[in-house]
Amino acid sequence: MNKKIALIALLIALILVSGCPQPPEKCGDGNCTASENWKNCPQDCMCGNGKCDAREQANPDLCPEDCPQTTGNCGDGICDAGESPETCPEDCVEPPKELKQVIPEKAVTSGDGRYKRPELIVIGERIFFGFEAGGEKEFRLVELNEDLSYKGQVHKVFAGIDNRTPHDIRLATAGTKLWYAFETVDASARETCQGHSLNIARYDVSGEQPVLEKSKTDIASGCGTTTDDYLNPVGVFPKAPEAVDDPSPIFYNGEYVVLTRGWNNSIQHIRKFDSEFNLLEHILLDLGSATGNKTLSQNALVNIGGRIYIIGGLFYPNNSIDSSIYAIPLSSDLRSVEGEIIPLVKYQNQKFTKVTAARYRDGKLYINYAKAIDRQQYHHLGVFDVEKGFASLAEIQVQDKSVSTNHSSMEVLENRVYFLYQEDETGLIDILGQVFEWQ
Repeated sequence: MNKKIALIALLIALILVSGCPQPPEKCGDGNCTASENWKNCPQDCMCGNGKCDAREQANPDLCPEDCPQTTGNCGDGICDAGESPETCPEDCVEPPKELKQVIPEKAVTSGDGRYKRPELIVIGERIFFGFEAGGEKEFRLVELNEDLSYKGQVHKVFAGIDNRTPHDIRLATAGTKLWYAFETVDASARETCQGHSLNIARYDVSGEQPVLEKSKTDIASGCGTTTDDYLNPVGVFPKAPEAVDDPSPIFYNGEYVVLTRGWNNSIQHIRKFDSEFNLLEHILLDLGSATGNKTLSQNALVNIGGRIYIIGGLFYPNNSIDSSIYAIPLSSDLRSVEGEIIPLVKYQNQKFTKVTAARYRDGKLYINYAKAIDRQQYHHLGVFDVEKGFASLAEIQVQDKSVSTNHSSMEVLENRVYFLYQEDETGLIDILGQVFEWQ
């Protein structure tokens, strides 16, 4: 009986030992023995991990599952059957993708009001659309589906002091929060530099109903920006006057940053705020020496690899024809230009201006801009390869006919670009939209 028990115990021990993988005896000696594989000894055995490493490439017959053999002659300039971009990149180059329209022009708003100044922002996988309801003098916010239809309710959001008219909402993100900068106008002082105010607000948009967390009004006063305001200025002008319409917001290094452009001069204003919207720093950024004392148009701030760039049009105030779009690299403290400015859209005797959205995704810079002809303009979408010196990948004129000077915006989500713009500037106004996709 005892012998039987001992035999059973021995069999159980053998089963347990054989069921547990034992470490190879010579792992690390450079030889992949029968008892070794890429899981228990990756130092010696790489075959089977799905990657054709240098050792396997030198002798592909050793590991055909990782290094499939080609039937053609790799390097002969012909992508034969059996060759692919992975096995023979010399012969098989993936064709460059093109940005193609997948949703043609359609109305995004309802057609019953004066809907202006569209803005788009992506937070996570959600697309938010902000705009100005001109007739009601308020801002509205709604989430969009991929086809530009509304997803849920339209919400009225903070638009400043009641007796002023809100304009030019500019959306940004701060982690999962949505925040924005905007201008309000006091009609009784519109012609002066005291009639325009800079404001900011932040919302929690994690639920169905956006919740206002913080706002700050009357941060700065700006001057009017109509043609008559420039030709026939009224009132007292401060030192380094600024325009607070189309303010450019960005969240950078844990701070809320807003840029307002110089009014007919090269000095820009950059303000930094903490999470409670306390002013941390007010920077006067003179772009004169970097730009040849040109004036900056409406612009956008974008973070490219941890560095902030201003993207906007540069022109001489006395030249209404030539204006080109540039990328202007800033120092880490945002107090100066650091490096050469980079031309993005530049054609002789043509006027390109009004960048109000810039996004950096997967090595590409996406911007919107306008080609101006007299008081008319055409909205454009531009894409640039940052890793190849900002080489142009696409310049797309979004709409066929010119419109009165107004606004557009765009946003990028995965392989799609969403582009919105005003229908025009008179009568009932809708926001129109198109969608483009890399194919």
